[in-house]
Amino acid sequence: MALGIGSLVLIALAAGYFILNFYKHKEALHRAIGKAIITLLAVVTSTAFSIVAIQVFEYNVYLSFVVSMLFVICVGYAAGNFYRVYTIWNTILTGILGAILGMRFGMTLYLSSKVIFIADVLLIMILFLLLKIVEWQSSVIRPHKRTKTPRTKKTNVQTVVGLSVIYSLFVCSMGILLFVQKDTISLGQIGQTQSQEARYDEVNDLQTARIELNAGGFNPKQISFKKSIMIKAVFVVSASSDEGMTLVSNDLHINAPLKSGENVFLLNNPQPGTYAYSVGSKSIQGTFIVK
Repeated sequence: MALGIGSLVLIALAAGYFILNFYKHKEALHRAIGKAIITLLAVVTSTAFSIVAIQVFEYNVYLSFVVSMLFVICVGYAAGNFYRVYTIWNTILTGILGAILGMRFGMTLYLSSKVIFIADVLLIMILFLLLKIVEWQSSVIRPHKRTKTPRTKKTNVQTVVGLSVIYSLFVCSMGILLFVQKDTISLGQIGQTQSQEARYDEVNDLQTARIELNAGGFNPKQISFKKSIMIKAVFVVSASSDEGMTLVSNDLHINAPLKSGENVFLLNNPQPGTYAYSVGSKSIQGTFIVK
């Protein structure tokens, strides 16, 4: 949890650092280039932030969404404020869309610190490249003196407002779709080990398996053992997942509560067959295969 919270803070600080540096060069940038850059900023930071958030809060869509929206609003306002009010609104909308897509993708990733680390590294690399583009553009485009332009015609204002309304409705529909489909999304499918061989300890004549358990399910999902050799199965439950869970297996005659940390089960003289187990009433299942 501490690693995840630190990662969220890191992303916020990286976004803030980029915005401060963008402010130093914005007068030397063409307006269209500047708007394109802050749009990219909103997309990449909100996507990375929401991926990390959904991992940190273990697929809790509501909490992840609220935290991500706070981040998106702050970044969208700070970045879009360089231009007109429409830019602020559209930047926030783009950030919200990026957060929705990031949450949707993050839910398919198995809960792991590797996901958080990769998201941080990729974001920092992208922001570094964007910052270099800003510096390069500001050096090749001479700072130009801004001149006052006449007020936009009413028809153009209506067009801009109309497009913003359409964009707002689209983003809103994507958000509703996420909440409607959240229970049908296959959690943690990417990055979850589907099958693995147990490790054999020749000294103790024991085959051991270490199974992680969190909101993403069992990892690995299926483990193969050899017959007639005692099995030591260690179920490692994440602290945030410890909510009175019970390991149940009719095949193995197990019905035991699980605590956070390591839970050790010994199975003597296993015979060939397929043995399924699950966590209480949750749709989290795993399998032992004895050959």
